[in-house]
Amino acid sequence: MSLNMVQLAFEASSLYDWARRVESLSLEDAGYVVHAALRACFGELAPQPFAVLSGASRFVNVLGYGPAEDRTLLDAARELAEPLLYRAVTASKLLSKPMPERFEAGRTYGFRILACPIRRGRDENGRVVERDAFLSQVSRSPEEKIDRTAVYLDWLEGELGRAGAAQLIKASMVSFRLVRPRRLSRSTGRAMRLLGERPEVCFEGGLRVSDPEAFTALLRRGIGRHRAFGYGMVLLRPHQG
Repeated sequence: MSLNMVQLAFEASSLYDWARRVESLSLEDAGYVVHAALRACFGELAPQPFAVLSGASRFVNVLGYGPAEDRTLLDAARELAEPLLYRAVTASKLLSKPMPERFEAGRTYGFRILACPIRRGRDENGRVVERDAFLSQVSRSPEEKIDRTAVYLDWLEGELGRAGAAQLIKASMVSFRLVRPRRLSRSTGRAMRLLGERPEVCFEGGLRVSDPEAFTALLRRGIGRHRAFGYGMVLLRPHQG
């Protein structure tokens, strides 16, 4: 299956009107709004993972990886999207480019990733729960002084190294904040619910491709949890030194 990078800009006023009036979504979680809009426009062809980029307030700029090129996505939007959402996605150009069919082993790249570094475990009742990777480490070593940045960088190294995909050369934590994502409640139908606090971290750095096939799979999948909601896209850049 081919892999494409997709670039689009939702016209903000139409996107937010659709989110409020048609889907009754909260506008406080941009990742969820974009997730819902991409699925409503493109169905199973929707780019994922994706990243919401900062930019002019008139547009909500998005980059993502997906199986379809721009023409196929526009055809899907004509078929699936409501008029208000269709206007939002066609107000500016939707572009795509094919990613390399194979990445060279040993090739180095810079990267930028917005991620949610959490670990999954079980609570006292045996239920699967998500926990901040830093807090998870603190709970295992309560007597030690744990450095949050070091924990997150260790988590990043492990994610990039899944299936031997890539080796982390260097990385820094550019930004950090705690967020409370909103998600649809499975038990109450369309009602939105607030999740507990999750860490949101932007990483920048350099990596080296170890296994070409695993690396392509890494780009296609993204890293970490909540990849459908604006986290985990590995944006490649020229490697600086």
